[in-house]
Amino acid sequence: MKYLIFVMAAFFAALSANTGFASTSINNVVMEVDSGGRATTEITNIGEDPIGYTLTPYDWTIEDGEDIYTETSQFMAVPPTFQLAPGQTMTVRVGFRNPTPARAERTFRLSVREVPTVTAEEGLSFAYNHMLPVYVAPVGGREPTNVRFSLVQRGGAWFLRALNEGNARAVVRSLVVGGSEIPTSSKATILARSWREYAVPASSVSNGSVTLQYDFSNGGAETITVNQR
Repeated sequence: MKYLIFVMAAFFAALSANTGFASTSINNVVMEVDSGGRATTEITNIGEDPIGYTLTPYDWTIEDGEDIYTETSQFMAVPPTFQLAPGQTMTVRVGFRNPTPARAERTFRLSVREVPTVTAEEGLSFAYNHMLPVYVAPVGGREPTNVRFSLVQRGGAWFLRALNEGNARAVVRSLVVGGSEIPTSSKATILARSWREYAVPASSVSNGSVTLQYDFSNGGAETITVNQR
């Protein structure tokens, strides 16, 4: 069964090089899997109370521009559940059952869910679910960023569609249309052979085209004219 998961700011913690939200710090939030099908990350309780954790692996795809997470048994996270005292760190090891890479980068997420703690004085504490990206490199390595842009009109609104034709993810650093930066929020990562759409102000569209300045964190920056499909 597939689960479409909408990323909400109040529920999922944003990711950075070293994430510290609520009472958890995670080192290595982007997990690059080696040729042996293994990766590690460190989880630290930086709060003042014990915290429990439950780890769940998900397959990660993009369908119709939206993230789809499906529970998977293709890889394991060890230990799958644990508890940390204040200041304690756990090294989590990820191992794939079939580490053989495919022609396109394989993409997954590891859910690191905090288990709520209850006290008589404070009641129920807030629990975060950190969704860590897990990437398996394609056969022959990752190709240069190759994203094709087009304009789409739907319901009177305009959207910039970005189709990733490469064999690995493309990560948007910035999209600027008509001098205005287009928010990408949680849609900054475009998986291989997938597309995303970003809302474009109608005032920026002239005769079914816009001038776009784009930049990707993994290579590729240019100013181009994008036309309606």
